[in-house]
Amino acid sequence: MKRNGIVWKKYIADLLTGTRIAAACLLLFIPAGSACFPTVYLCGGVSDMLDGPAARRFGVVGKHGALFDSIADLVFAAVCLIKLLPAADVGIFLLCLTGVIAILRVCNAIFAKVVLGKIVFFHTTTNRLAGGLLFLLPFAGKLVCFRALAALVCAVALFATVQEGCRIRRQAGRRKGVR
Repeated sequence: MKRNGIVWKKYIADLLTGTRIAAACLLLFIPAGSACFPTVYLCGGVSDMLDGPAARRFGVVGKHGALFDSIADLVFAAVCLIKLLPAADVGIFLLCLTGVIAILRVCNAIFAKVVLGKIVFFHTTTNRLAGGLLFLLPFAGKLVCFRALAALVCAVALFATVQEGCRIRRQAGRRKGVR
């Protein structure tokens, strides 16, 4: 890397995104109730908040970075679900709803691949809100009713997922000239 900063600026967003994947891998080996789990979890979440602004700041926004970010989000979320869901008292309804949301997300990806020729993940406001609420859930769940907060997160995530499916359908209609 050059000292003048020209080269590192090109890769800083990807390094931040990679940090989230590294944090997810570490979380697999750290017990959910341990003292260092929240620190690694926080590093993964903060990297998610910083990679997009870094890419825009340094003018390196692109399809590769957006895809890498979406993959990192998926890996981090999956690991967190694996580690945190067994310890959470969410009840069968919210557990099933989480599964339905996951299945709908996969269906959206397949639908996009079929009708648009590529898998797309939209970074909409509701998707960001759902991600932010989900990220805060382990921390805020200690302050307020965990089930109520988890229900709110599921509701926002379900809305974001349905909205994403509608957006994919709308884009497919525009490509075919249909409204």
